[in-house]
Formats: sequence, structure tokens, C-alpha cells
Amino acid sequence: MRAWIIRGGEGGEAVDRFIDESIIGLGYGEVPDLEKVDRWDIKTALDNAGYSNPEAHADTLIAFLHEMVNGDGVFMSDPNHGDVVVGVIDGPYNCASYLEAHEYRHRRKVRWIARHDRSALPIVLNDTARQRSVLRRVDSPSIRTHIDALESGALGRPATQRSAPRAPRVPGSASGSASRPRRSSASSPKKPVIATRRCDGCYQTKPVTQFDGDETLCRDCA
Repeated sequence: MRAWIIRGGEGGEAVDRFIDESIIGLGYGEVPDLEKVDRWDIKTALDNAGYSNPEAHADTLIAFLHEMVNGDGVFMSDPNHGDVVVGVIDGPYNCASYLEAHEYRHRRKVRWIARHDRSALPIVLNDTARQRSVLRRVDSPSIRTHIDALESGALGRPATQRSAPRAPRVPGSASGSASRPRRSSASSPKKPVIATRRCDGCYQTKPVTQFDGDETLCRDCA
């Protein structure tokens, strides 16, 4: 079975939106409706927008338009919850041209099936959470077996259930308070402020650690 590993935005910022809207999406707002342009037009638009490797980005968009088909698996890491969300392609390509250029205009419908811990992934998909490219194709019979287990409910929990179920209360405890450790009266340390910069390539705001020196393009776009 064929599956696609897709990133839900930088740091997973679009994951919840993709799940709630039953979609996956790509940025590249500088590129018009993919069904109305050819590869040369796509590459030219990317080149004019300042992408350093327009050929590779054009390949991604072409695959999103022509290679994806209904029934293909979709695996998306959710770094905010430590999970992987799994679904199947459930509709044709669509360009949401009414959205701002920095949003995810290039879209496909997805039927999200379930989510589970990263450790439950098939071996061929073990690097899903570490993937840096926007989109990648993987083919393996183990993907079908995995998705069948999710469809049957033998593995995972609903995709919309962000938090894992709580462990059952220990029998014999009236309130459960006796086994809870007391909270420290000391105040929690403040989280450090993370410096960010907006990329001139993908127009996403990212940590400065994703840029080399004073570069205006992030490492994904450079």
C-alpha cells in the first residue's frame, strides 16, 4: 500500500486545523491552482518567489496533484501530543484560492481514522516524526496491515481525541487524593522566550535556530 508522510506545518502548528477540517494541505501560496498550470509555470512561480530549489518543491506539488489517489494512507506527526495521526485520502485536489498566500491553499480531503503513539508505527514509517521534507511517499504491505488495525479499533484512539485516556483509579481509594504527591509551594520556573523570524521563502514564522546566521530563508527553503 502507498502512504504519504506529511508535515502539519512548522512545529505541528497546522495539525489541529487539518484534523478539524478533514484535510491535508501544502503552502506555496505563490503557486496558483495546480490544475490550471503546468510544471514550467509551477517552477517559474517558485523561482520568482525565491525558493532555492524550485525543482524539488515543484516535484512535491506535482506529486500532491497527480500521484495521490483516494485510499492512499496519510501519516502526520503531532509533536504537541507526541502522537502520529493516520487517515486516508478521501477526495480530489482542491485549491482554496480565497485563503491568504501564507495559508495552506493546496488541499485534499482526508478521512482521519485514528492517532497513536509514535512507537506503534510500522518500521518503514519510524522516521515520520523526524521528517524535514514537506511530503514523502512510502510504499509497503505493512501499511495496509497497520491501517486495517486502526480501522478495526484494535489499535489507537480517535484522531480528535488529543489526550490519551486517564489510567483507571486504584480500587479502595475513596478520592484518590491519598496517593497524589503534594505540589511544591515553589513557583514553577518561567518558560524561556524563543526568538523567532519569518522566512521569506515559505512565509512561516520559525525559531531563529531554523536559520543560518542572518539568512532570511529557513533551512527547509534554503
